[in-house]
Amino acid sequence: MNKPHLGAYAVLLAAMLLAALLLMPGVAITGERPTTGPQVTMQHLFRDLSIVFYLSLDDDKFHDAANRDEILTALYALAANAEQLGAHGTELSAPNDFLRRSLVRDANEAVMRFRQGHFEGSRFLLDQLMTNCFTCHSRLPTERRFEPGDRFLDQIGVESLTAEDQTRVQVATRQFEAALSTYEKMFSSRTVSPSQIANSGAFEDYLKICVRVEKDCNRAATTFETLRRREDVPLILDSRLERWVEDLKEIDKSDAKKGSDTLDRGRVLLRDAQYRCAFPNDPQGTVLFVAASGCLHRYLKTSPSDPTRLAETYYLLGVAESHLSTSYWRSETDYLLENAIRTAPSSVYARMAYNFLEEYTASGYTGSSGVNIPPEVQERLDELRSLLLPRP
Repeated sequence: MNKPHLGAYAVLLAAMLLAALLLMPGVAITGERPTTGPQVTMQHLFRDLSIVFYLSLDDDKFHDAANRDEILTALYALAANAEQLGAHGTELSAPNDFLRRSLVRDANEAVMRFRQGHFEGSRFLLDQLMTNCFTCHSRLPTERRFEPGDRFLDQIGVESLTAEDQTRVQVATRQFEAALSTYEKMFSSRTVSPSQIANSGAFEDYLKICVRVEKDCNRAATTFETLRRREDVPLILDSRLERWVEDLKEIDKSDAKKGSDTLDRGRVLLRDAQYRCAFPNDPQGTVLFVAASGCLHRYLKTSPSDPTRLAETYYLLGVAESHLSTSYWRSETDYLLENAIRTAPSSVYARMAYNFLEEYTASGYTGSSGVNIPPEVQERLDELRSLLLPRP
């Protein structure tokens, strides 16, 4: 089935990706037109993505043999520019470097799958690039407004998209107020039950924008208090929302106090979040995990130089991400924990990160036949363990 507003939607996605690329750390937006460097590479990425996304949004066009050469040319160029971008990523923090590496891997795999005729797999990988935009933009308070995003959203019928797609596009183009309004309309709609909303991950994504980007805990608390008044809210969800509202109000009071170190604050928030969890994946601590990760990302932005504190930050972020991630494609948790180990292998945080990573990995490969960790994954764990100092 063809998607509505194909041309306008494709243009919006292209603009969204340009915003994501140009607003990455280390890329300035100026009136100058450099001929080399990451900005030029990202502009080329935008050009290639705009072509391939336009065709990927329509089933018939993406499968049509007449478009095969054009799509492959754009995919090859996309992969080449993604590789070139890798040369500019050596100074990025682990979270941003993870997104850069994901871009490189996904772009190359999209080419391979398309060549093999696995068109849906290729489209899936292109969609992951948009998800990366959401991930990147929902981490830190917004510092600048992407003005073209306003115009693009005005020019298309964004209401024709599902609420989930609307919010992804709005966040990717840094239209955070529009995204929050869309979420709140979704929460008050009677066409979708509160249980369905909870299972979609929309509550967690809404919290990321309110708490980490807008730093408006009071708004989120008010939204959830309103939601609790719906008669179709299940008791278990009502209990969860009540806990979240209490935590949001407490964070709002604490954040009013200035001068606290963000690493210390993140450490305390994460500890309290873990206390909330009575079982693995218990959502009771979600608000505190979101707030903790926000503090830790802000700390990373200060470019700390102490390897031990940096390793602790990566470890804490890895733990928080394990509770917040909704992606089953690439695990940022693994990457953050590995960075904690490699950054300061002799520190206590390296050992804590390894222990958590080992258990986290085992849980992902546990089924009815027991624990079956693939050999290459076990080899990586063994290599990381060898970096640790022997126990005294």
